[in-house]
Amino acid sequence: MRFSRRANETEKPENPFRELLSPFREGRVTKRDEEMLNSRQLRKLSMEKKILFFNDANYLFGENAAAEEYNMLRLKHLGTPVFEIRDKLTRGGPADTEKSLSLAVKGRVMLIKNIFVEAALYNGALGTVTEIGPLGEDGRPSVVFIKFDKYLGPRYLLRDDIPILMCPFAQYDSISGRSWTKFNFPFINAFGVTVHKSQVRSTQTIPFHPIIFMF
Repeated sequence: MRFSRRANETEKPENPFRELLSPFREGRVTKRDEEMLNSRQLRKLSMEKKILFFNDANYLFGENAAAEEYNMLRLKHLGTPVFEIRDKLTRGGPADTEKSLSLAVKGRVMLIKNIFVEAALYNGALGTVTEIGPLGEDGRPSVVFIKFDKYLGPRYLLRDDIPILMCPFAQYDSISGRSWTKFNFPFINAFGVTVHKSQVRSTQTIPFHPIIFMF
């Protein structure tokens, strides 16, 4: 008696990547297998796929421009309004030094200044934006609420998040000898950060964006 195997509609479709693992382990890799492996390189993934695969990871970049581009793309994918908060400069501050901070509810941020070290609000602490306060006459919010990952301080009005206000940052130009102060919130977007800024903290999962140097 001859039996024929009938395909089950509930069977999972074949995974080409999974299927090539066995011959790869045995040294029987074809040209097609090589092309499949090369297609899975991280640098060849689109930014949308990187967001999908590394949604909960902090992406490391070697340059500020690349980190800023990635953070802006992540903010736009959140589906919440993105606010541009420009620096507030004291008198004498050069206009060309003014920068802006893009923020959105659900965005990931990292402190760049020690605020309350005993409560784990230190340079490098990570958190999620939960609320952006009402905008003032100058178009800047007065407060931003953040739920920090490892906050150890007292609760604010029985909330899980805490309010963060704008802070002063001393600025100095060594060429002109001019000094001034800028005001903005003491954090940056942290979906992706540079290697330099990541040195103040530790993490478990880090996709890395390599830089190719040309000599």
